[in-house]
Amino acid sequence: MQSAVPTHSSLDKVVDLEMNTGVFPSTGAMLTFTLDQPLPNENTAFIASWDTRNLDWVPQASALSPDRKNVSTKLAHFSTYGLFDIVSNTIGKVVGARTTRPECKNPPPTWDDKSSPQFYDDINGPVLWCATSDPANPDNLEIRLKLNRGAAASFTTAIKPVWTQSDLWGGVTPETWATMVLSGPESLIPKQDTYFIQPTGEFTFRFNKSDLLNFWHSNLTKPLIEVDTTVPDVLAGLLYNEVSNDTSGVPALSFVTTIMAVTQCASDIYTSGGDLALSSTSVKSVVSELPALMGTLSSCLAAQSDSVAQAAAKYWATRNPASTITEIEKKAHFAAKGILVWAQIYAAVQVLAPVADALTDLLLDPIARQFEFQPSDAALKAFLGPAPADLGSVDAPPMCTRPGGQLVNGQQPIPQAPGGPSPGSTALQKNGDGTYLRAVGDSSTKTQGLTALVFQCNKGGVAWPATLAFYSNYGQHLQLAGWFDLSDIDHKEHSDVDAISFEDQALRVSWRTNADGEPGACVVVHKTGRLSTKPIPGVIPSLSLTPEDVHIVSQDTCSVAGQ
Repeated sequence: MQSAVPTHSSLDKVVDLEMNTGVFPSTGAMLTFTLDQPLPNENTAFIASWDTRNLDWVPQASALSPDRKNVSTKLAHFSTYGLFDIVSNTIGKVVGARTTRPECKNPPPTWDDKSSPQFYDDINGPVLWCATSDPANPDNLEIRLKLNRGAAASFTTAIKPVWTQSDLWGGVTPETWATMVLSGPESLIPKQDTYFIQPTGEFTFRFNKSDLLNFWHSNLTKPLIEVDTTVPDVLAGLLYNEVSNDTSGVPALSFVTTIMAVTQCASDIYTSGGDLALSSTSVKSVVSELPALMGTLSSCLAAQSDSVAQAAAKYWATRNPASTITEIEKKAHFAAKGILVWAQIYAAVQVLAPVADALTDLLLDPIARQFEFQPSDAALKAFLGPAPADLGSVDAPPMCTRPGGQLVNGQQPIPQAPGGPSPGSTALQKNGDGTYLRAVGDSSTKTQGLTALVFQCNKGGVAWPATLAFYSNYGQHLQLAGWFDLSDIDHKEHSDVDAISFEDQALRVSWRTNADGEPGACVVVHKTGRLSTKPIPGVIPSLSLTPEDVHIVSQDTCSVAGQ
């Protein structure tokens, strides 16, 4: 019996109960152990029955009297019962745990925007972060994170890292849950690209520069790394803490087995009742229902423990081909057995404060568990800015009553009818140095991923008002997203653009046109205006281009001979 005592606990008393005469009461019987001294506040006690078939102690739901001198449980039958004392409150202790910041010796890559806050920087936050560079590849961004709580957690990365490392996995490359589950029971339903991290664990990721810049310019809201803790993760953290040292120095196998066990029974946990939606009122509900939740988990595991152990062993064998499957299965079954025992213990006792601490974290603003990556505007523009040859082959919008089409060397090919007049031209406007007039969006103006170009159009020997075209950058390919004809503002014969630049969710345009009532261009009016570039909801990459704040800056009058 002594060899079957759960870790961190001691067997204080044993009693054998049997009925010589009569019938066991249908309503059950109460068993109470009376202590010589009140149980210390830092200790927890429970009663367990001896399972003669499996030679195990099975914890029973136990209650401690207000004076902490009596421990009681309701019996369904007479057998051998023992009183257990968990020393120094090791149960649940890790859930309130805190760790230290990760260490980043080198600064982030030079192209990283160091002035922009990228994570929730609080030593007491649920996740601790730092950013550095890869010594072998200084342009690669390295992110180190530590889980600053005793609960387990899952996290996802928006793009695939080029390298990962975990203190739990040692020299073995960490895998996503999708990979683990290929070895598991069919009822395990993973999220794609999801990693798991143990309580107070540490992970390191390295990301390629081009992957990061491509991710940033096409994304406005999604964080690079997002950590999430759920109610099953809290349960997994509690159980992992108790079994992590019980598999002969293979904590990763303990963790894989724990996560598989909790995931296997997650549907039972969520359907067992109680408010698990996690609101400010539900935390108290979850904490008070912890014994019932663990009871549900233990009931499920009693039937699933062997299959979970086999799945964990099968997966771990693929990661450690040097180990024998017999050895791994033995360790996995030992871990699964410990998980079941500790689920039964948590079902038997009440541990409120540390669990409430972990669950309250779930109500924090999501930014407390997210890493928001941001490059410098200079790096983004250099990366996204297309070469002149790329600009010269974009798709032109329709203008001058002609359909649009792809440019060749900055000009749209327009066929001419045999013997007919010149069809005119559609071409990109150029600066004085021969480069194309353009504006490239950035994060400071909330226009990242946009490029604006100016088109000049001629038909019938007459120059038409300029057209402004907007393009979305997709992997350095410019895709036409919207356009605006300046004649929609002026309704004039001429509207020629002088300059364009992006500002707060808009394009600032400076142009020249002729004055009202003037048949030609003798009176030139200089104007400026904004074109809103806010996306149309649900339509990507289309833009809602709305003229705003159109002002007359100045007016020039030409000199006429003889006047």
